[in-house]
Amino acid sequence: MSMPGFYYRLTCPSCGEASDSYPAFVFPHIWEPVAHLPAWSRLHRSYCRIELKLPQDQQRELRKDHARLLALAESFSSPAMTVAIPRLELGKRSEDCRITLTPAPVCPYCGSAVHVGWDKSEESEPPRRLVVCINNEDYPASLLVRKVYVAIPDAEAAP
Repeated sequence: MSMPGFYYRLTCPSCGEASDSYPAFVFPHIWEPVAHLPAWSRLHRSYCRIELKLPQDQQRELRKDHARLLALAESFSSPAMTVAIPRLELGKRSEDCRITLTPAPVCPYCGSAVHVGWDKSEESEPPRRLVVCINNEDYPASLLVRKVYVAIPDAEAAP
């Protein structure tokens, strides 16, 4: 489970190319010591994501020390790929909150500076409801008893 609504994407105002969503926090999962770092490659013309499974003690140290996070990203960067560290900057109002990346990102397709903005699609998705099949006599070929399914919204069946 990651922090809800804290996703951003990189969008190039020059060519219109955009990345997939990235979590705003390097360690977005509370119980997993997995670091998520945004990356891009001009050589391979692509946005990337680096996921690192780290020992708990290293994760704790990196959470406390932004300079060490920057050094980690730099150690994974090369002439073929740049790895960055996101930083959430809080404002007085929610509209003033923003994400900055170090180093500053460039479009892997055209080389222009990119816009770092909140990914609204992650926030606008309704939460998925899970249901358990307890009786499949009307649909034995489609449903398995005790299997978990994602509920599909049905206006006619809603109470």
